[in-house]
Amino acid sequence: MNGGRRTANSAAGGEVDGDDQTHGAIGGLDHGADRTARGPRDALLVENTVLAMECQRLRDQAAVEQPASPADIAALREERDVARLGTAYRPHVKLVKGWFSDTLPTAAVQGITQIAYARIDCDLYGPSVECLDYLTTRLSDQAILVLDDWTYNLAKGETMSFMQRAERNQQFRFEFLCFNSVGHFYVRVHRR
Repeated sequence: MNGGRRTANSAAGGEVDGDDQTHGAIGGLDHGADRTARGPRDALLVENTVLAMECQRLRDQAAVEQPASPADIAALREERDVARLGTAYRPHVKLVKGWFSDTLPTAAVQGITQIAYARIDCDLYGPSVECLDYLTTRLSDQAILVLDDWTYNLAKGETMSFMQRAERNQQFRFEFLCFNSVGHFYVRVHRR
């Protein structure tokens, strides 16, 4: 991630300064990093260590095909990530792997000062708090924030962390944009 700023068309037709970030288990870049009118946007994907189920699936797959070393499993994961995210042909997309507590303080991630689109997909309360705390000073006015696992249960995961931060951070006003059938909650961030 070069930390370069981009200006993108927002959903309302205006322009929003900043880069794109996705925090969590990433199924693909569905947020338009490649589709802006001004060309490719920089996108930083901060992915928590691969979920235990995915690691186990890779281990099982490798064991069936042939006994695999940890290096073989790591190579399988890397190959899967390159294919899944298209990082081989998207030079503006950078994947930062590791726990949020380890990766958010790194220079590659801290160097980003303005974010126009952020998607949080970490399910659990603790990691979503870390992501929201990181984003607090970086979200651009008019940015889009997506919480991937919205539950409407104020005592659970991403929902609880967002509601707590919304109460504490009075510098923001959140405009509801949509909620879809798979639990994705979209808001526009307005700085006061």
